[in-house]
Order: sequence, then C-alpha cells, then structure tokens
Amino acid sequence: MPAIDRFPEGGVGRLNLLLSQQRALREERKKIETEAAALRLRRLQLRVDPDELDRRAQVLESLRNLVPQIDATQRVYIAGLGRRDAIGHEKGTLLRALAVTIPPSRLAFFLFIELLWIGVAGLAFAGHEYFGAVLGTLSIIMLVWYRKRTQRAAALEQQIAACSKRLKLCEDELRRTENEAREIESECRRLTGRAEVTQNDIDERAAELARLSKLSDELRSLDEAFAHLEADLRRILQRIEDTEKNIAALLSEASAASEQEFVDGAEVYKQRQQLRQELEKIPADVPESGMLFDTQADEESEFETAQRELAELEQRLVQVRHETGRVEERITMMEKSEERSRALSRQETILARIDEAAEQWAVLTLCRAMLDETRRIYETERQPEVIRQASSFFSVMTERRYTRVIAPLDGGEIQVERADGARLSPQLLSRGTTEQLYLSMRLALVREYANHVDPLPVVFDDIFVNFDPGRSRTSFKAIRDLSTTHQVLLFTCHPHLIGQVEEIVPEARLFAL
Repeated sequence: MPAIDRFPEGGVGRLNLLLSQQRALREERKKIETEAAALRLRRLQLRVDPDELDRRAQVLESLRNLVPQIDATQRVYIAGLGRRDAIGHEKGTLLRALAVTIPPSRLAFFLFIELLWIGVAGLAFAGHEYFGAVLGTLSIIMLVWYRKRTQRAAALEQQIAACSKRLKLCEDELRRTENEAREIESECRRLTGRAEVTQNDIDERAAELARLSKLSDELRSLDEAFAHLEADLRRILQRIEDTEKNIAALLSEASAASEQEFVDGAEVYKQRQQLRQELEKIPADVPESGMLFDTQADEESEFETAQRELAELEQRLVQVRHETGRVEERITMMEKSEERSRALSRQETILARIDEAAEQWAVLTLCRAMLDETRRIYETERQPEVIRQASSFFSVMTERRYTRVIAPLDGGEIQVERADGARLSPQLLSRGTTEQLYLSMRLALVREYANHVDPLPVVFDDIFVNFDPGRSRTSFKAIRDLSTTHQVLLFTCHPHLIGQVEEIVPEARLFAL
C-alpha cells in the first residue's frame, strides 16, 4: 500500500459536508440569478419615467387650480354682460327721453318771443291793452317753459354722460375678463392641447396619474428587491469562495490533487490503521506447540460461554411467554368490558365534533383571510382624497420616514405607515410628529375644500411652537406646496422661523408688525 501515515481527522466527513454546502450555495446562487433576471425583465417592461410622472402631477395640479378660475371668469363675464345690457337699456331710455325733451334752438325761440313782444307793443299802441297783456303773459309762460325744458335736457345729458362712463367701465371690465379667459384658454391649450377643461378630463388624468404612481411604487419595490438580491448574491458568492478555499485547504492538508484522490487516500489510511491494530494483537513469543494460538482451549471456553447464554435465553423466553399470557388475558377482559364500549362511543363523538370544528375552522380561516385582504386593498388603494392629500403633506414633513396616512375600514382612529411597512397609531408617535400629523390633516382639509369653492386665504399663528428646527424646516416645505394654491399668512414672534422662511420660501414677503 502507499505510505500514508498521516491524514486529516474526519477528513471524508468534512469533505462531504463542504461539498454539500458548495452544491447548496450554487443552487441558491442559480435561484437568485433567476429571480434577478425576472425582476430585471419586469423592470424593463414597466418603463416609468419619474420626470414624466412629476410633469403629469404638476399638470393635474394646475388643471385643478384652473377649474375654479374658469368658473369664476364665466360668472364674472355673464354678470358683466348683464350689467352692460342694463346700462345700455338705461342709456337708450334716457336718449329717447332727451329726444322728446330737448327744446327748440335758442335763436328760433327768441325770435318767436321777439315777435310776441312786437305784437304786444302793436296791441298796446292800437288801444287793445287787454289782448296785449294776454299776449305778454303768454310770452312769459313760454320763457318759463323754455327754461324748464333746457334744465331738464341738461339733466338728461348729464345722466346720459354718466351712463356712457359706466358703460365704458363695464366694457373695459368685459375686455379684461375676455383677456383673462384667453389667458386661461392658452394655459389649457399648453397643458392639454385643448381649449376647454372638464371635470371628466381631470378625473381621467387623475386615474392615469394614480396608475403611473402605482407603477412607480412597483418599480421602486422592484429596485429595492433587486438590491436585496444583489446583496444576497454577493454574500453567497463570498460563501462559495470561502467553501472552495476550505476544500482546497483540506485537499492540501492530505496532499491530494483531487477529491477522488483524497477519498482513495482516506481508504488507504483506514486500511493501514486496521492492519496495524491487527499486528499489535499478535503475540511476540510463539508457544511450544508451534501454533500461534491454543485452538482447543479457545473452543472449550467458547462452548461453555455459549451454553450459559443459551440457558439464560431459555429462561428469559419462559418469562416472556408468561408475561404475554397475562397481557393477552387483560386485553380480552378489557375488550369485553362495558367501559371500553363507552370509551369507544365517546371517542367517535369527539372525533365527529373534531371533524365539524375543523370544517368550521377552515371556513372561518378562509373568510378571515379574504376579509383581511379586502381590508388591505381598501386601506391601500381606496383612501379618501383628504387622506391622500394628508399622506402627501405628512411624507414631506417627515422626509419620507412615514409614507402614508391610513383611515381603517372599521372606522377606528387614523394610523400612519412607516417606510418599512409598520403601522402605528398617533399615541405611539412623539409629540412633534403627532402635531405634524394633525397639521397635515388640516392642510389636506384646506386643499380639499378649495376643490369645491374658490380658494380662501389660510392664516397660521405660531403653529411651530412645539417643533424643533428640523421639524419646522420640513413643515415649511409642506406649507410652501400649499402656497401654490392658497394665499398663506403666517404670524410668528420667533426670529429663527423667519430665517427658515427666507431660506425655504425666498419669494415670501415679510412684514414687521
């Protein structure tokens, strides 16, 4: 045999263990590579552009802001048309009144009066004083009439001038409204390519944005899963490398070039050890009979030992037979007893109850699983608009440590979801985070209310008293988003908040009171 006097302790077992670990790691690596390839293919199929998603969100927000402006412009324009028609009708009435009120020309009237006075003089000269007085009185009446008609015409002309001025102002307002309408129309064309925007258009764009957001979330989940798979793959490759190093070290310790040579060497080492043990058992001195062993003495000793063992086995067999008889007798008595019948009956009843309970348990478990899945889908995808808006504001305020605000299906208190998926009630949050949550709900209610009426100004009076600088900074970012649709008035007596406003909202105007 080859001279192998040294071999690693438990070498074959250690080699087999290392080889099995290597095979398991390679199978796991293959599985992870397959999953990574599937994720990569799915990621290529999604094709979601974050910039396009942001652009669509901005367009949707702009359209939602334009709809109230469109309604307000239409109402103002219709009211302006009504005022213009009323003023025009009033001016027409005044013009008709002026047409029937305007007196004759001044020259013609005074010529007429002069003729009357000449007639009065002629009558007086002819001795008809009475007729001359009548004619003089008539001329005076005519002068009074002419004066009143002149004053009335002047008043009507002033009213017509005022109507003309008001009509011009109304037409100017209509032109401004038309310009605003054209600007809104151009903005709609820029955003949608069409001149008008309806609520159905906004709903369709919102649904499309929700679908793209869901795909974006799925893409983000795929990226995270892919990163985890890559980390697992690097770890497995490192373990495979360590296992191969251990196998090479074990082969080197046995001076073997291959695994088969290692196994053959282990077998040779084992046979050599067995032969050495047998050689150590052979006595060094040979007996006088010339034989290495005294065969007859060994045979007699073995025969006596076998007889003793046989006697003990026969005695044990008799005892076992007696014990078997007693056991069989007890079994026969128990089978014939009434207690056994009652026990069997109870056993059947209990088994039937167990089967019925197992069936009910299976139905209830399936129903509970379906209800839990329905609840999860509703709480994830069917949240009200106010809750979705609050989620957006709260995510900005907490720098995405909390990603969602959830209103449970059972009508319980609201919950928040962390980035790792864990859900917490407001009682488990810190005071600053809790106030950020309530502020997010208020901002969401303000924005949701503005979707139904004209946006109103929002007033904040030192709402950051319990916020540290980090929380107040992130909260200002959320209020900056609100200021795109509302006028925000913030009152504070803290200078550091003014510095944060100048940093985060540089376009804000500051007034010292």
